[in-house]
Amino acid sequence: MARKLRSAIKRKAVEPVESSSGESAHEPEIEQKDASVKAVELDRVNGEIHFSSEFINEMEEMEVSNTHFYGEWAHDIRSTGQDDSVSVKFTVAILLSESLIEKMGNFDEQKKDVSDATLILNGQHFYVSKFYLATHSTIFKPMFVGDLADKHINVTIKDIDPTDMQTYLEVLYGYRDIEENTVEGLILLGKRLQTDIILNKSQKFLMDKSVKELKKKFELSTKYELDDLITWCFSNMKTLQDVKMCIPEEDLTRRLNSLAPEIITKLLQKVLLLHRLCI
Repeated sequence: MARKLRSAIKRKAVEPVESSSGESAHEPEIEQKDASVKAVELDRVNGEIHFSSEFINEMEEMEVSNTHFYGEWAHDIRSTGQDDSVSVKFTVAILLSESLIEKMGNFDEQKKDVSDATLILNGQHFYVSKFYLATHSTIFKPMFVGDLADKHINVTIKDIDPTDMQTYLEVLYGYRDIEENTVEGLILLGKRLQTDIILNKSQKFLMDKSVKELKKKFELSTKYELDDLITWCFSNMKTLQDVKMCIPEEDLTRRLNSLAPEIITKLLQKVLLLHRLCI
């Protein structure tokens, strides 16, 4: 889910700075300053927030910019007779994290009177329909049928973040479409809760709408064993360069060790076919 972050960047020299004569000199005492980072897109996977490349690039720009932070240090370095090198450490403190996406569906107390099951995650309650969840999830089905069919059931679920469950339910109930920064988390929950409709929608999104690179789509398809997406990825490997992008040389051993034998066989067949076409 997209998050808006406002981060404080605190900076200080972490190593003594050597002067041009080779002698250690005292660090100039620099006033600690804060800086704001613009809103960035994050991916949520199993409750963990993954910083986007845009956020990391922005942090790197702050580190190397002479005008942003180092401009103030240049005078101090020159005035103490030190050379132009300095070791710097940035500490990022997330002061505020707030969702940019409003909830599209309510599963809170407002739905209590029209629900017959409650999912409890980290103390947060989701009021849902047993019939609807049992229809779509083979994990929920045995919990909600049989002798308990006519009773209100409370189900405590561990190791799933409530925010991820909110997104899962919104997509399952049709309140929300799948998005770039929620698709992997949805696939993970779709696998764990054995919800085919979530997995099928996620694969369709990745094949038809997603702007993620082929490498990432192939990684997701093999990691979560998404057969339709695997087939799509192979059909979109048009050149040997496409194959290399999906299995980069620097990561070759690890990736091959993580792949199922049938995937490795398909990769070899693809390489041989593309090689013949190049001759």
